Amino acid sequence: MTKHIIITQGRKVSWRTVNGKVLDSSEKLHRKYKATMRNIADFTAIIASPHRWHITLLLPGGGENWEEDIKTIKKFLKEFGKRFAKKFPNGWYIHKLEYSHSPGIHLHILARLGEKKPLEEVSTGFANWWRKITGSKETGLCHVEPYSIHQFGYMTTPKKRHDTMFLLSQMKGQHIWGVLNRKAIKFAESHEYQVTREDFDAFRDNLSELLDEATTSESHRAYLDNDNGSLYYVDKEVQESALKSIIGKGRK
Repeated sequence: MTKHIIITQGRKVSWRTVNGKVLDSSEKLHRKYKATMRNIADFTAIIASPHRWHITLLLPGGGENWEEDIKTIKKFLKEFGKRFAKKFPNGWYIHKLEYSHSPGIHLHILARLGEKKPLEEVSTGFANWWRKITGSKETGLCHVEPYSIHQFGYMTTPKKRHDTMFLLSQMKGQHIWGVLNRKAIKFAESHEYQVTREDFDAFRDNLSELLDEATTSESHRAYLDNDNGSLYYVDKEVQESALKSIIGKGRK
């Protein structure tokens, strides 16, 4: 028997038909890219205590040698992580390695320190760390700003697909993202609803209408047309409104 399931957790909402057919790309690199972006979005969207800081770290000179730059930035990230863990034992971060024509290989970090600090202090502190780690006096290699959802969208936008796939091809199976001090992260509670096909379709219709009202983007429509999918950073109010007509009928 086919089951229709809706799952909400934090600001992530998913739906699936258990016996539905899922199509996978036969192209290995493309599958790797899709899995990487999905895993980052999955992990980030279900965190209950959101990130507070977005940190961008660049290599001195812009980076020109692929193999050496990858080794160098991984070594620098390891040292940055050691300093972070010592300074902020209750803090954590998610890092993502990126590539663009300019500035080359660089890092984006979404962080929570576990304590409140003003922007100037955080920005100066991380800039001093990065200057010592890289051994460079070059300015502008570390940029810190308060986190917003736009930074997450920037890190996972399909517009970066070409550059991300190129980076993955150079990494030879290595991951381009990771987490420091995962045990300090508080995740949102997950709620699962097993519903009828009628309610399954009604939920997606409701969600589509609510998102039409909330955003000018139409990208969510293609996802909601499928029996299996997820949307990220959907506000709890929107989730609850979409579930309102069917809630209580099949919650586990």
